[in-house]
Formats: sequence, structure tokens, C-alpha cells
Amino acid sequence: PLVLLHEKKKKNKKKAPNNIHSKLLGARQQDLYDVFLVMVSKRNPKIQSLAFECLCTFRPPGVMPYKNKILKMIDDKTMREGLREFSLDPSLGVIEDKHRQACVCMVLRVLFPKLLRRKIQGDKSSLKARRTMLFAYFSAI
Repeated sequence: PLVLLHEKKKKNKKKAPNNIHSKLLGARQQDLYDVFLVMVSKRNPKIQSLAFECLCTFRPPGVMPYKNKILKMIDDKTMREGLREFSLDPSLGVIEDKHRQACVCMVLRVLFPKLLRRKIQGDKSSLKARRTMLFAYFSAI
């Protein structure tokens, strides 16, 4: 009986931080999630990527399978590659139907601010070329 009691105490100690964490954030989780969604829509790619990483801690089911592909779209240096690899065209079946709504919403949140930015560091293409590329990508939705 003492061995069982000792093992039970060990299990309770391991679960305690998770319980405290969930109780502290329980009421505020939706507020945090909403703040991170707004931050993903900012024009600065560093802010976008940090906010997206924070969003991924909530493990949104429609976004997690495509996390790395969306991160490529956020980074200005790998955006073109990310757009080529990750098509939104429903006929290609890159995105599962059950994930489609959440994933497309996240991609739009990430890419729309890139239309509004005047200058992207390290990007030698013109504003017109970048916008044309993004509108062509959006047309596949």
C-alpha cells in the first residue's frame, strides 16, 4: 500500500503544473488566441512568424499539418517557394477538406499583409510583380 501511495504522489506531482497552467490560462485562452490571430495579420514578417508560432501552441487542427508550409510563406526569402509548394487549388487535394476552411483563412491572414507592404527586404522583384504573383495565387481558391 505504501508503494502505491508513493507512486500516486509522483503522478500527482507530474500533473500539477499542467493543471495550474490550464487553470491560469483557461479563461484567457480565447483572448490570447485572438490576439495572436491579429498579430499574424501584421505586415512585419518577424512579428507574423512569432505570432504564428504562438498560435501553433494552441494546436489548431486545421493548421498544424501545414505549419511548415505556412512558415515558408511568412518568410520573405522563401515566400515564392512556399507559394509553389502549397497550392490552394481544391482539385489538387493538397489541403484536406476538413482542414480547408481553417487553413485557407490562415494563409489569407499571412499573405494579405504582403500585398499592402511597399518594400520587402531582400526581394528584388517589383511591387507590381509581387502583387501579381499573390493575386494569381489567390485566384486558385
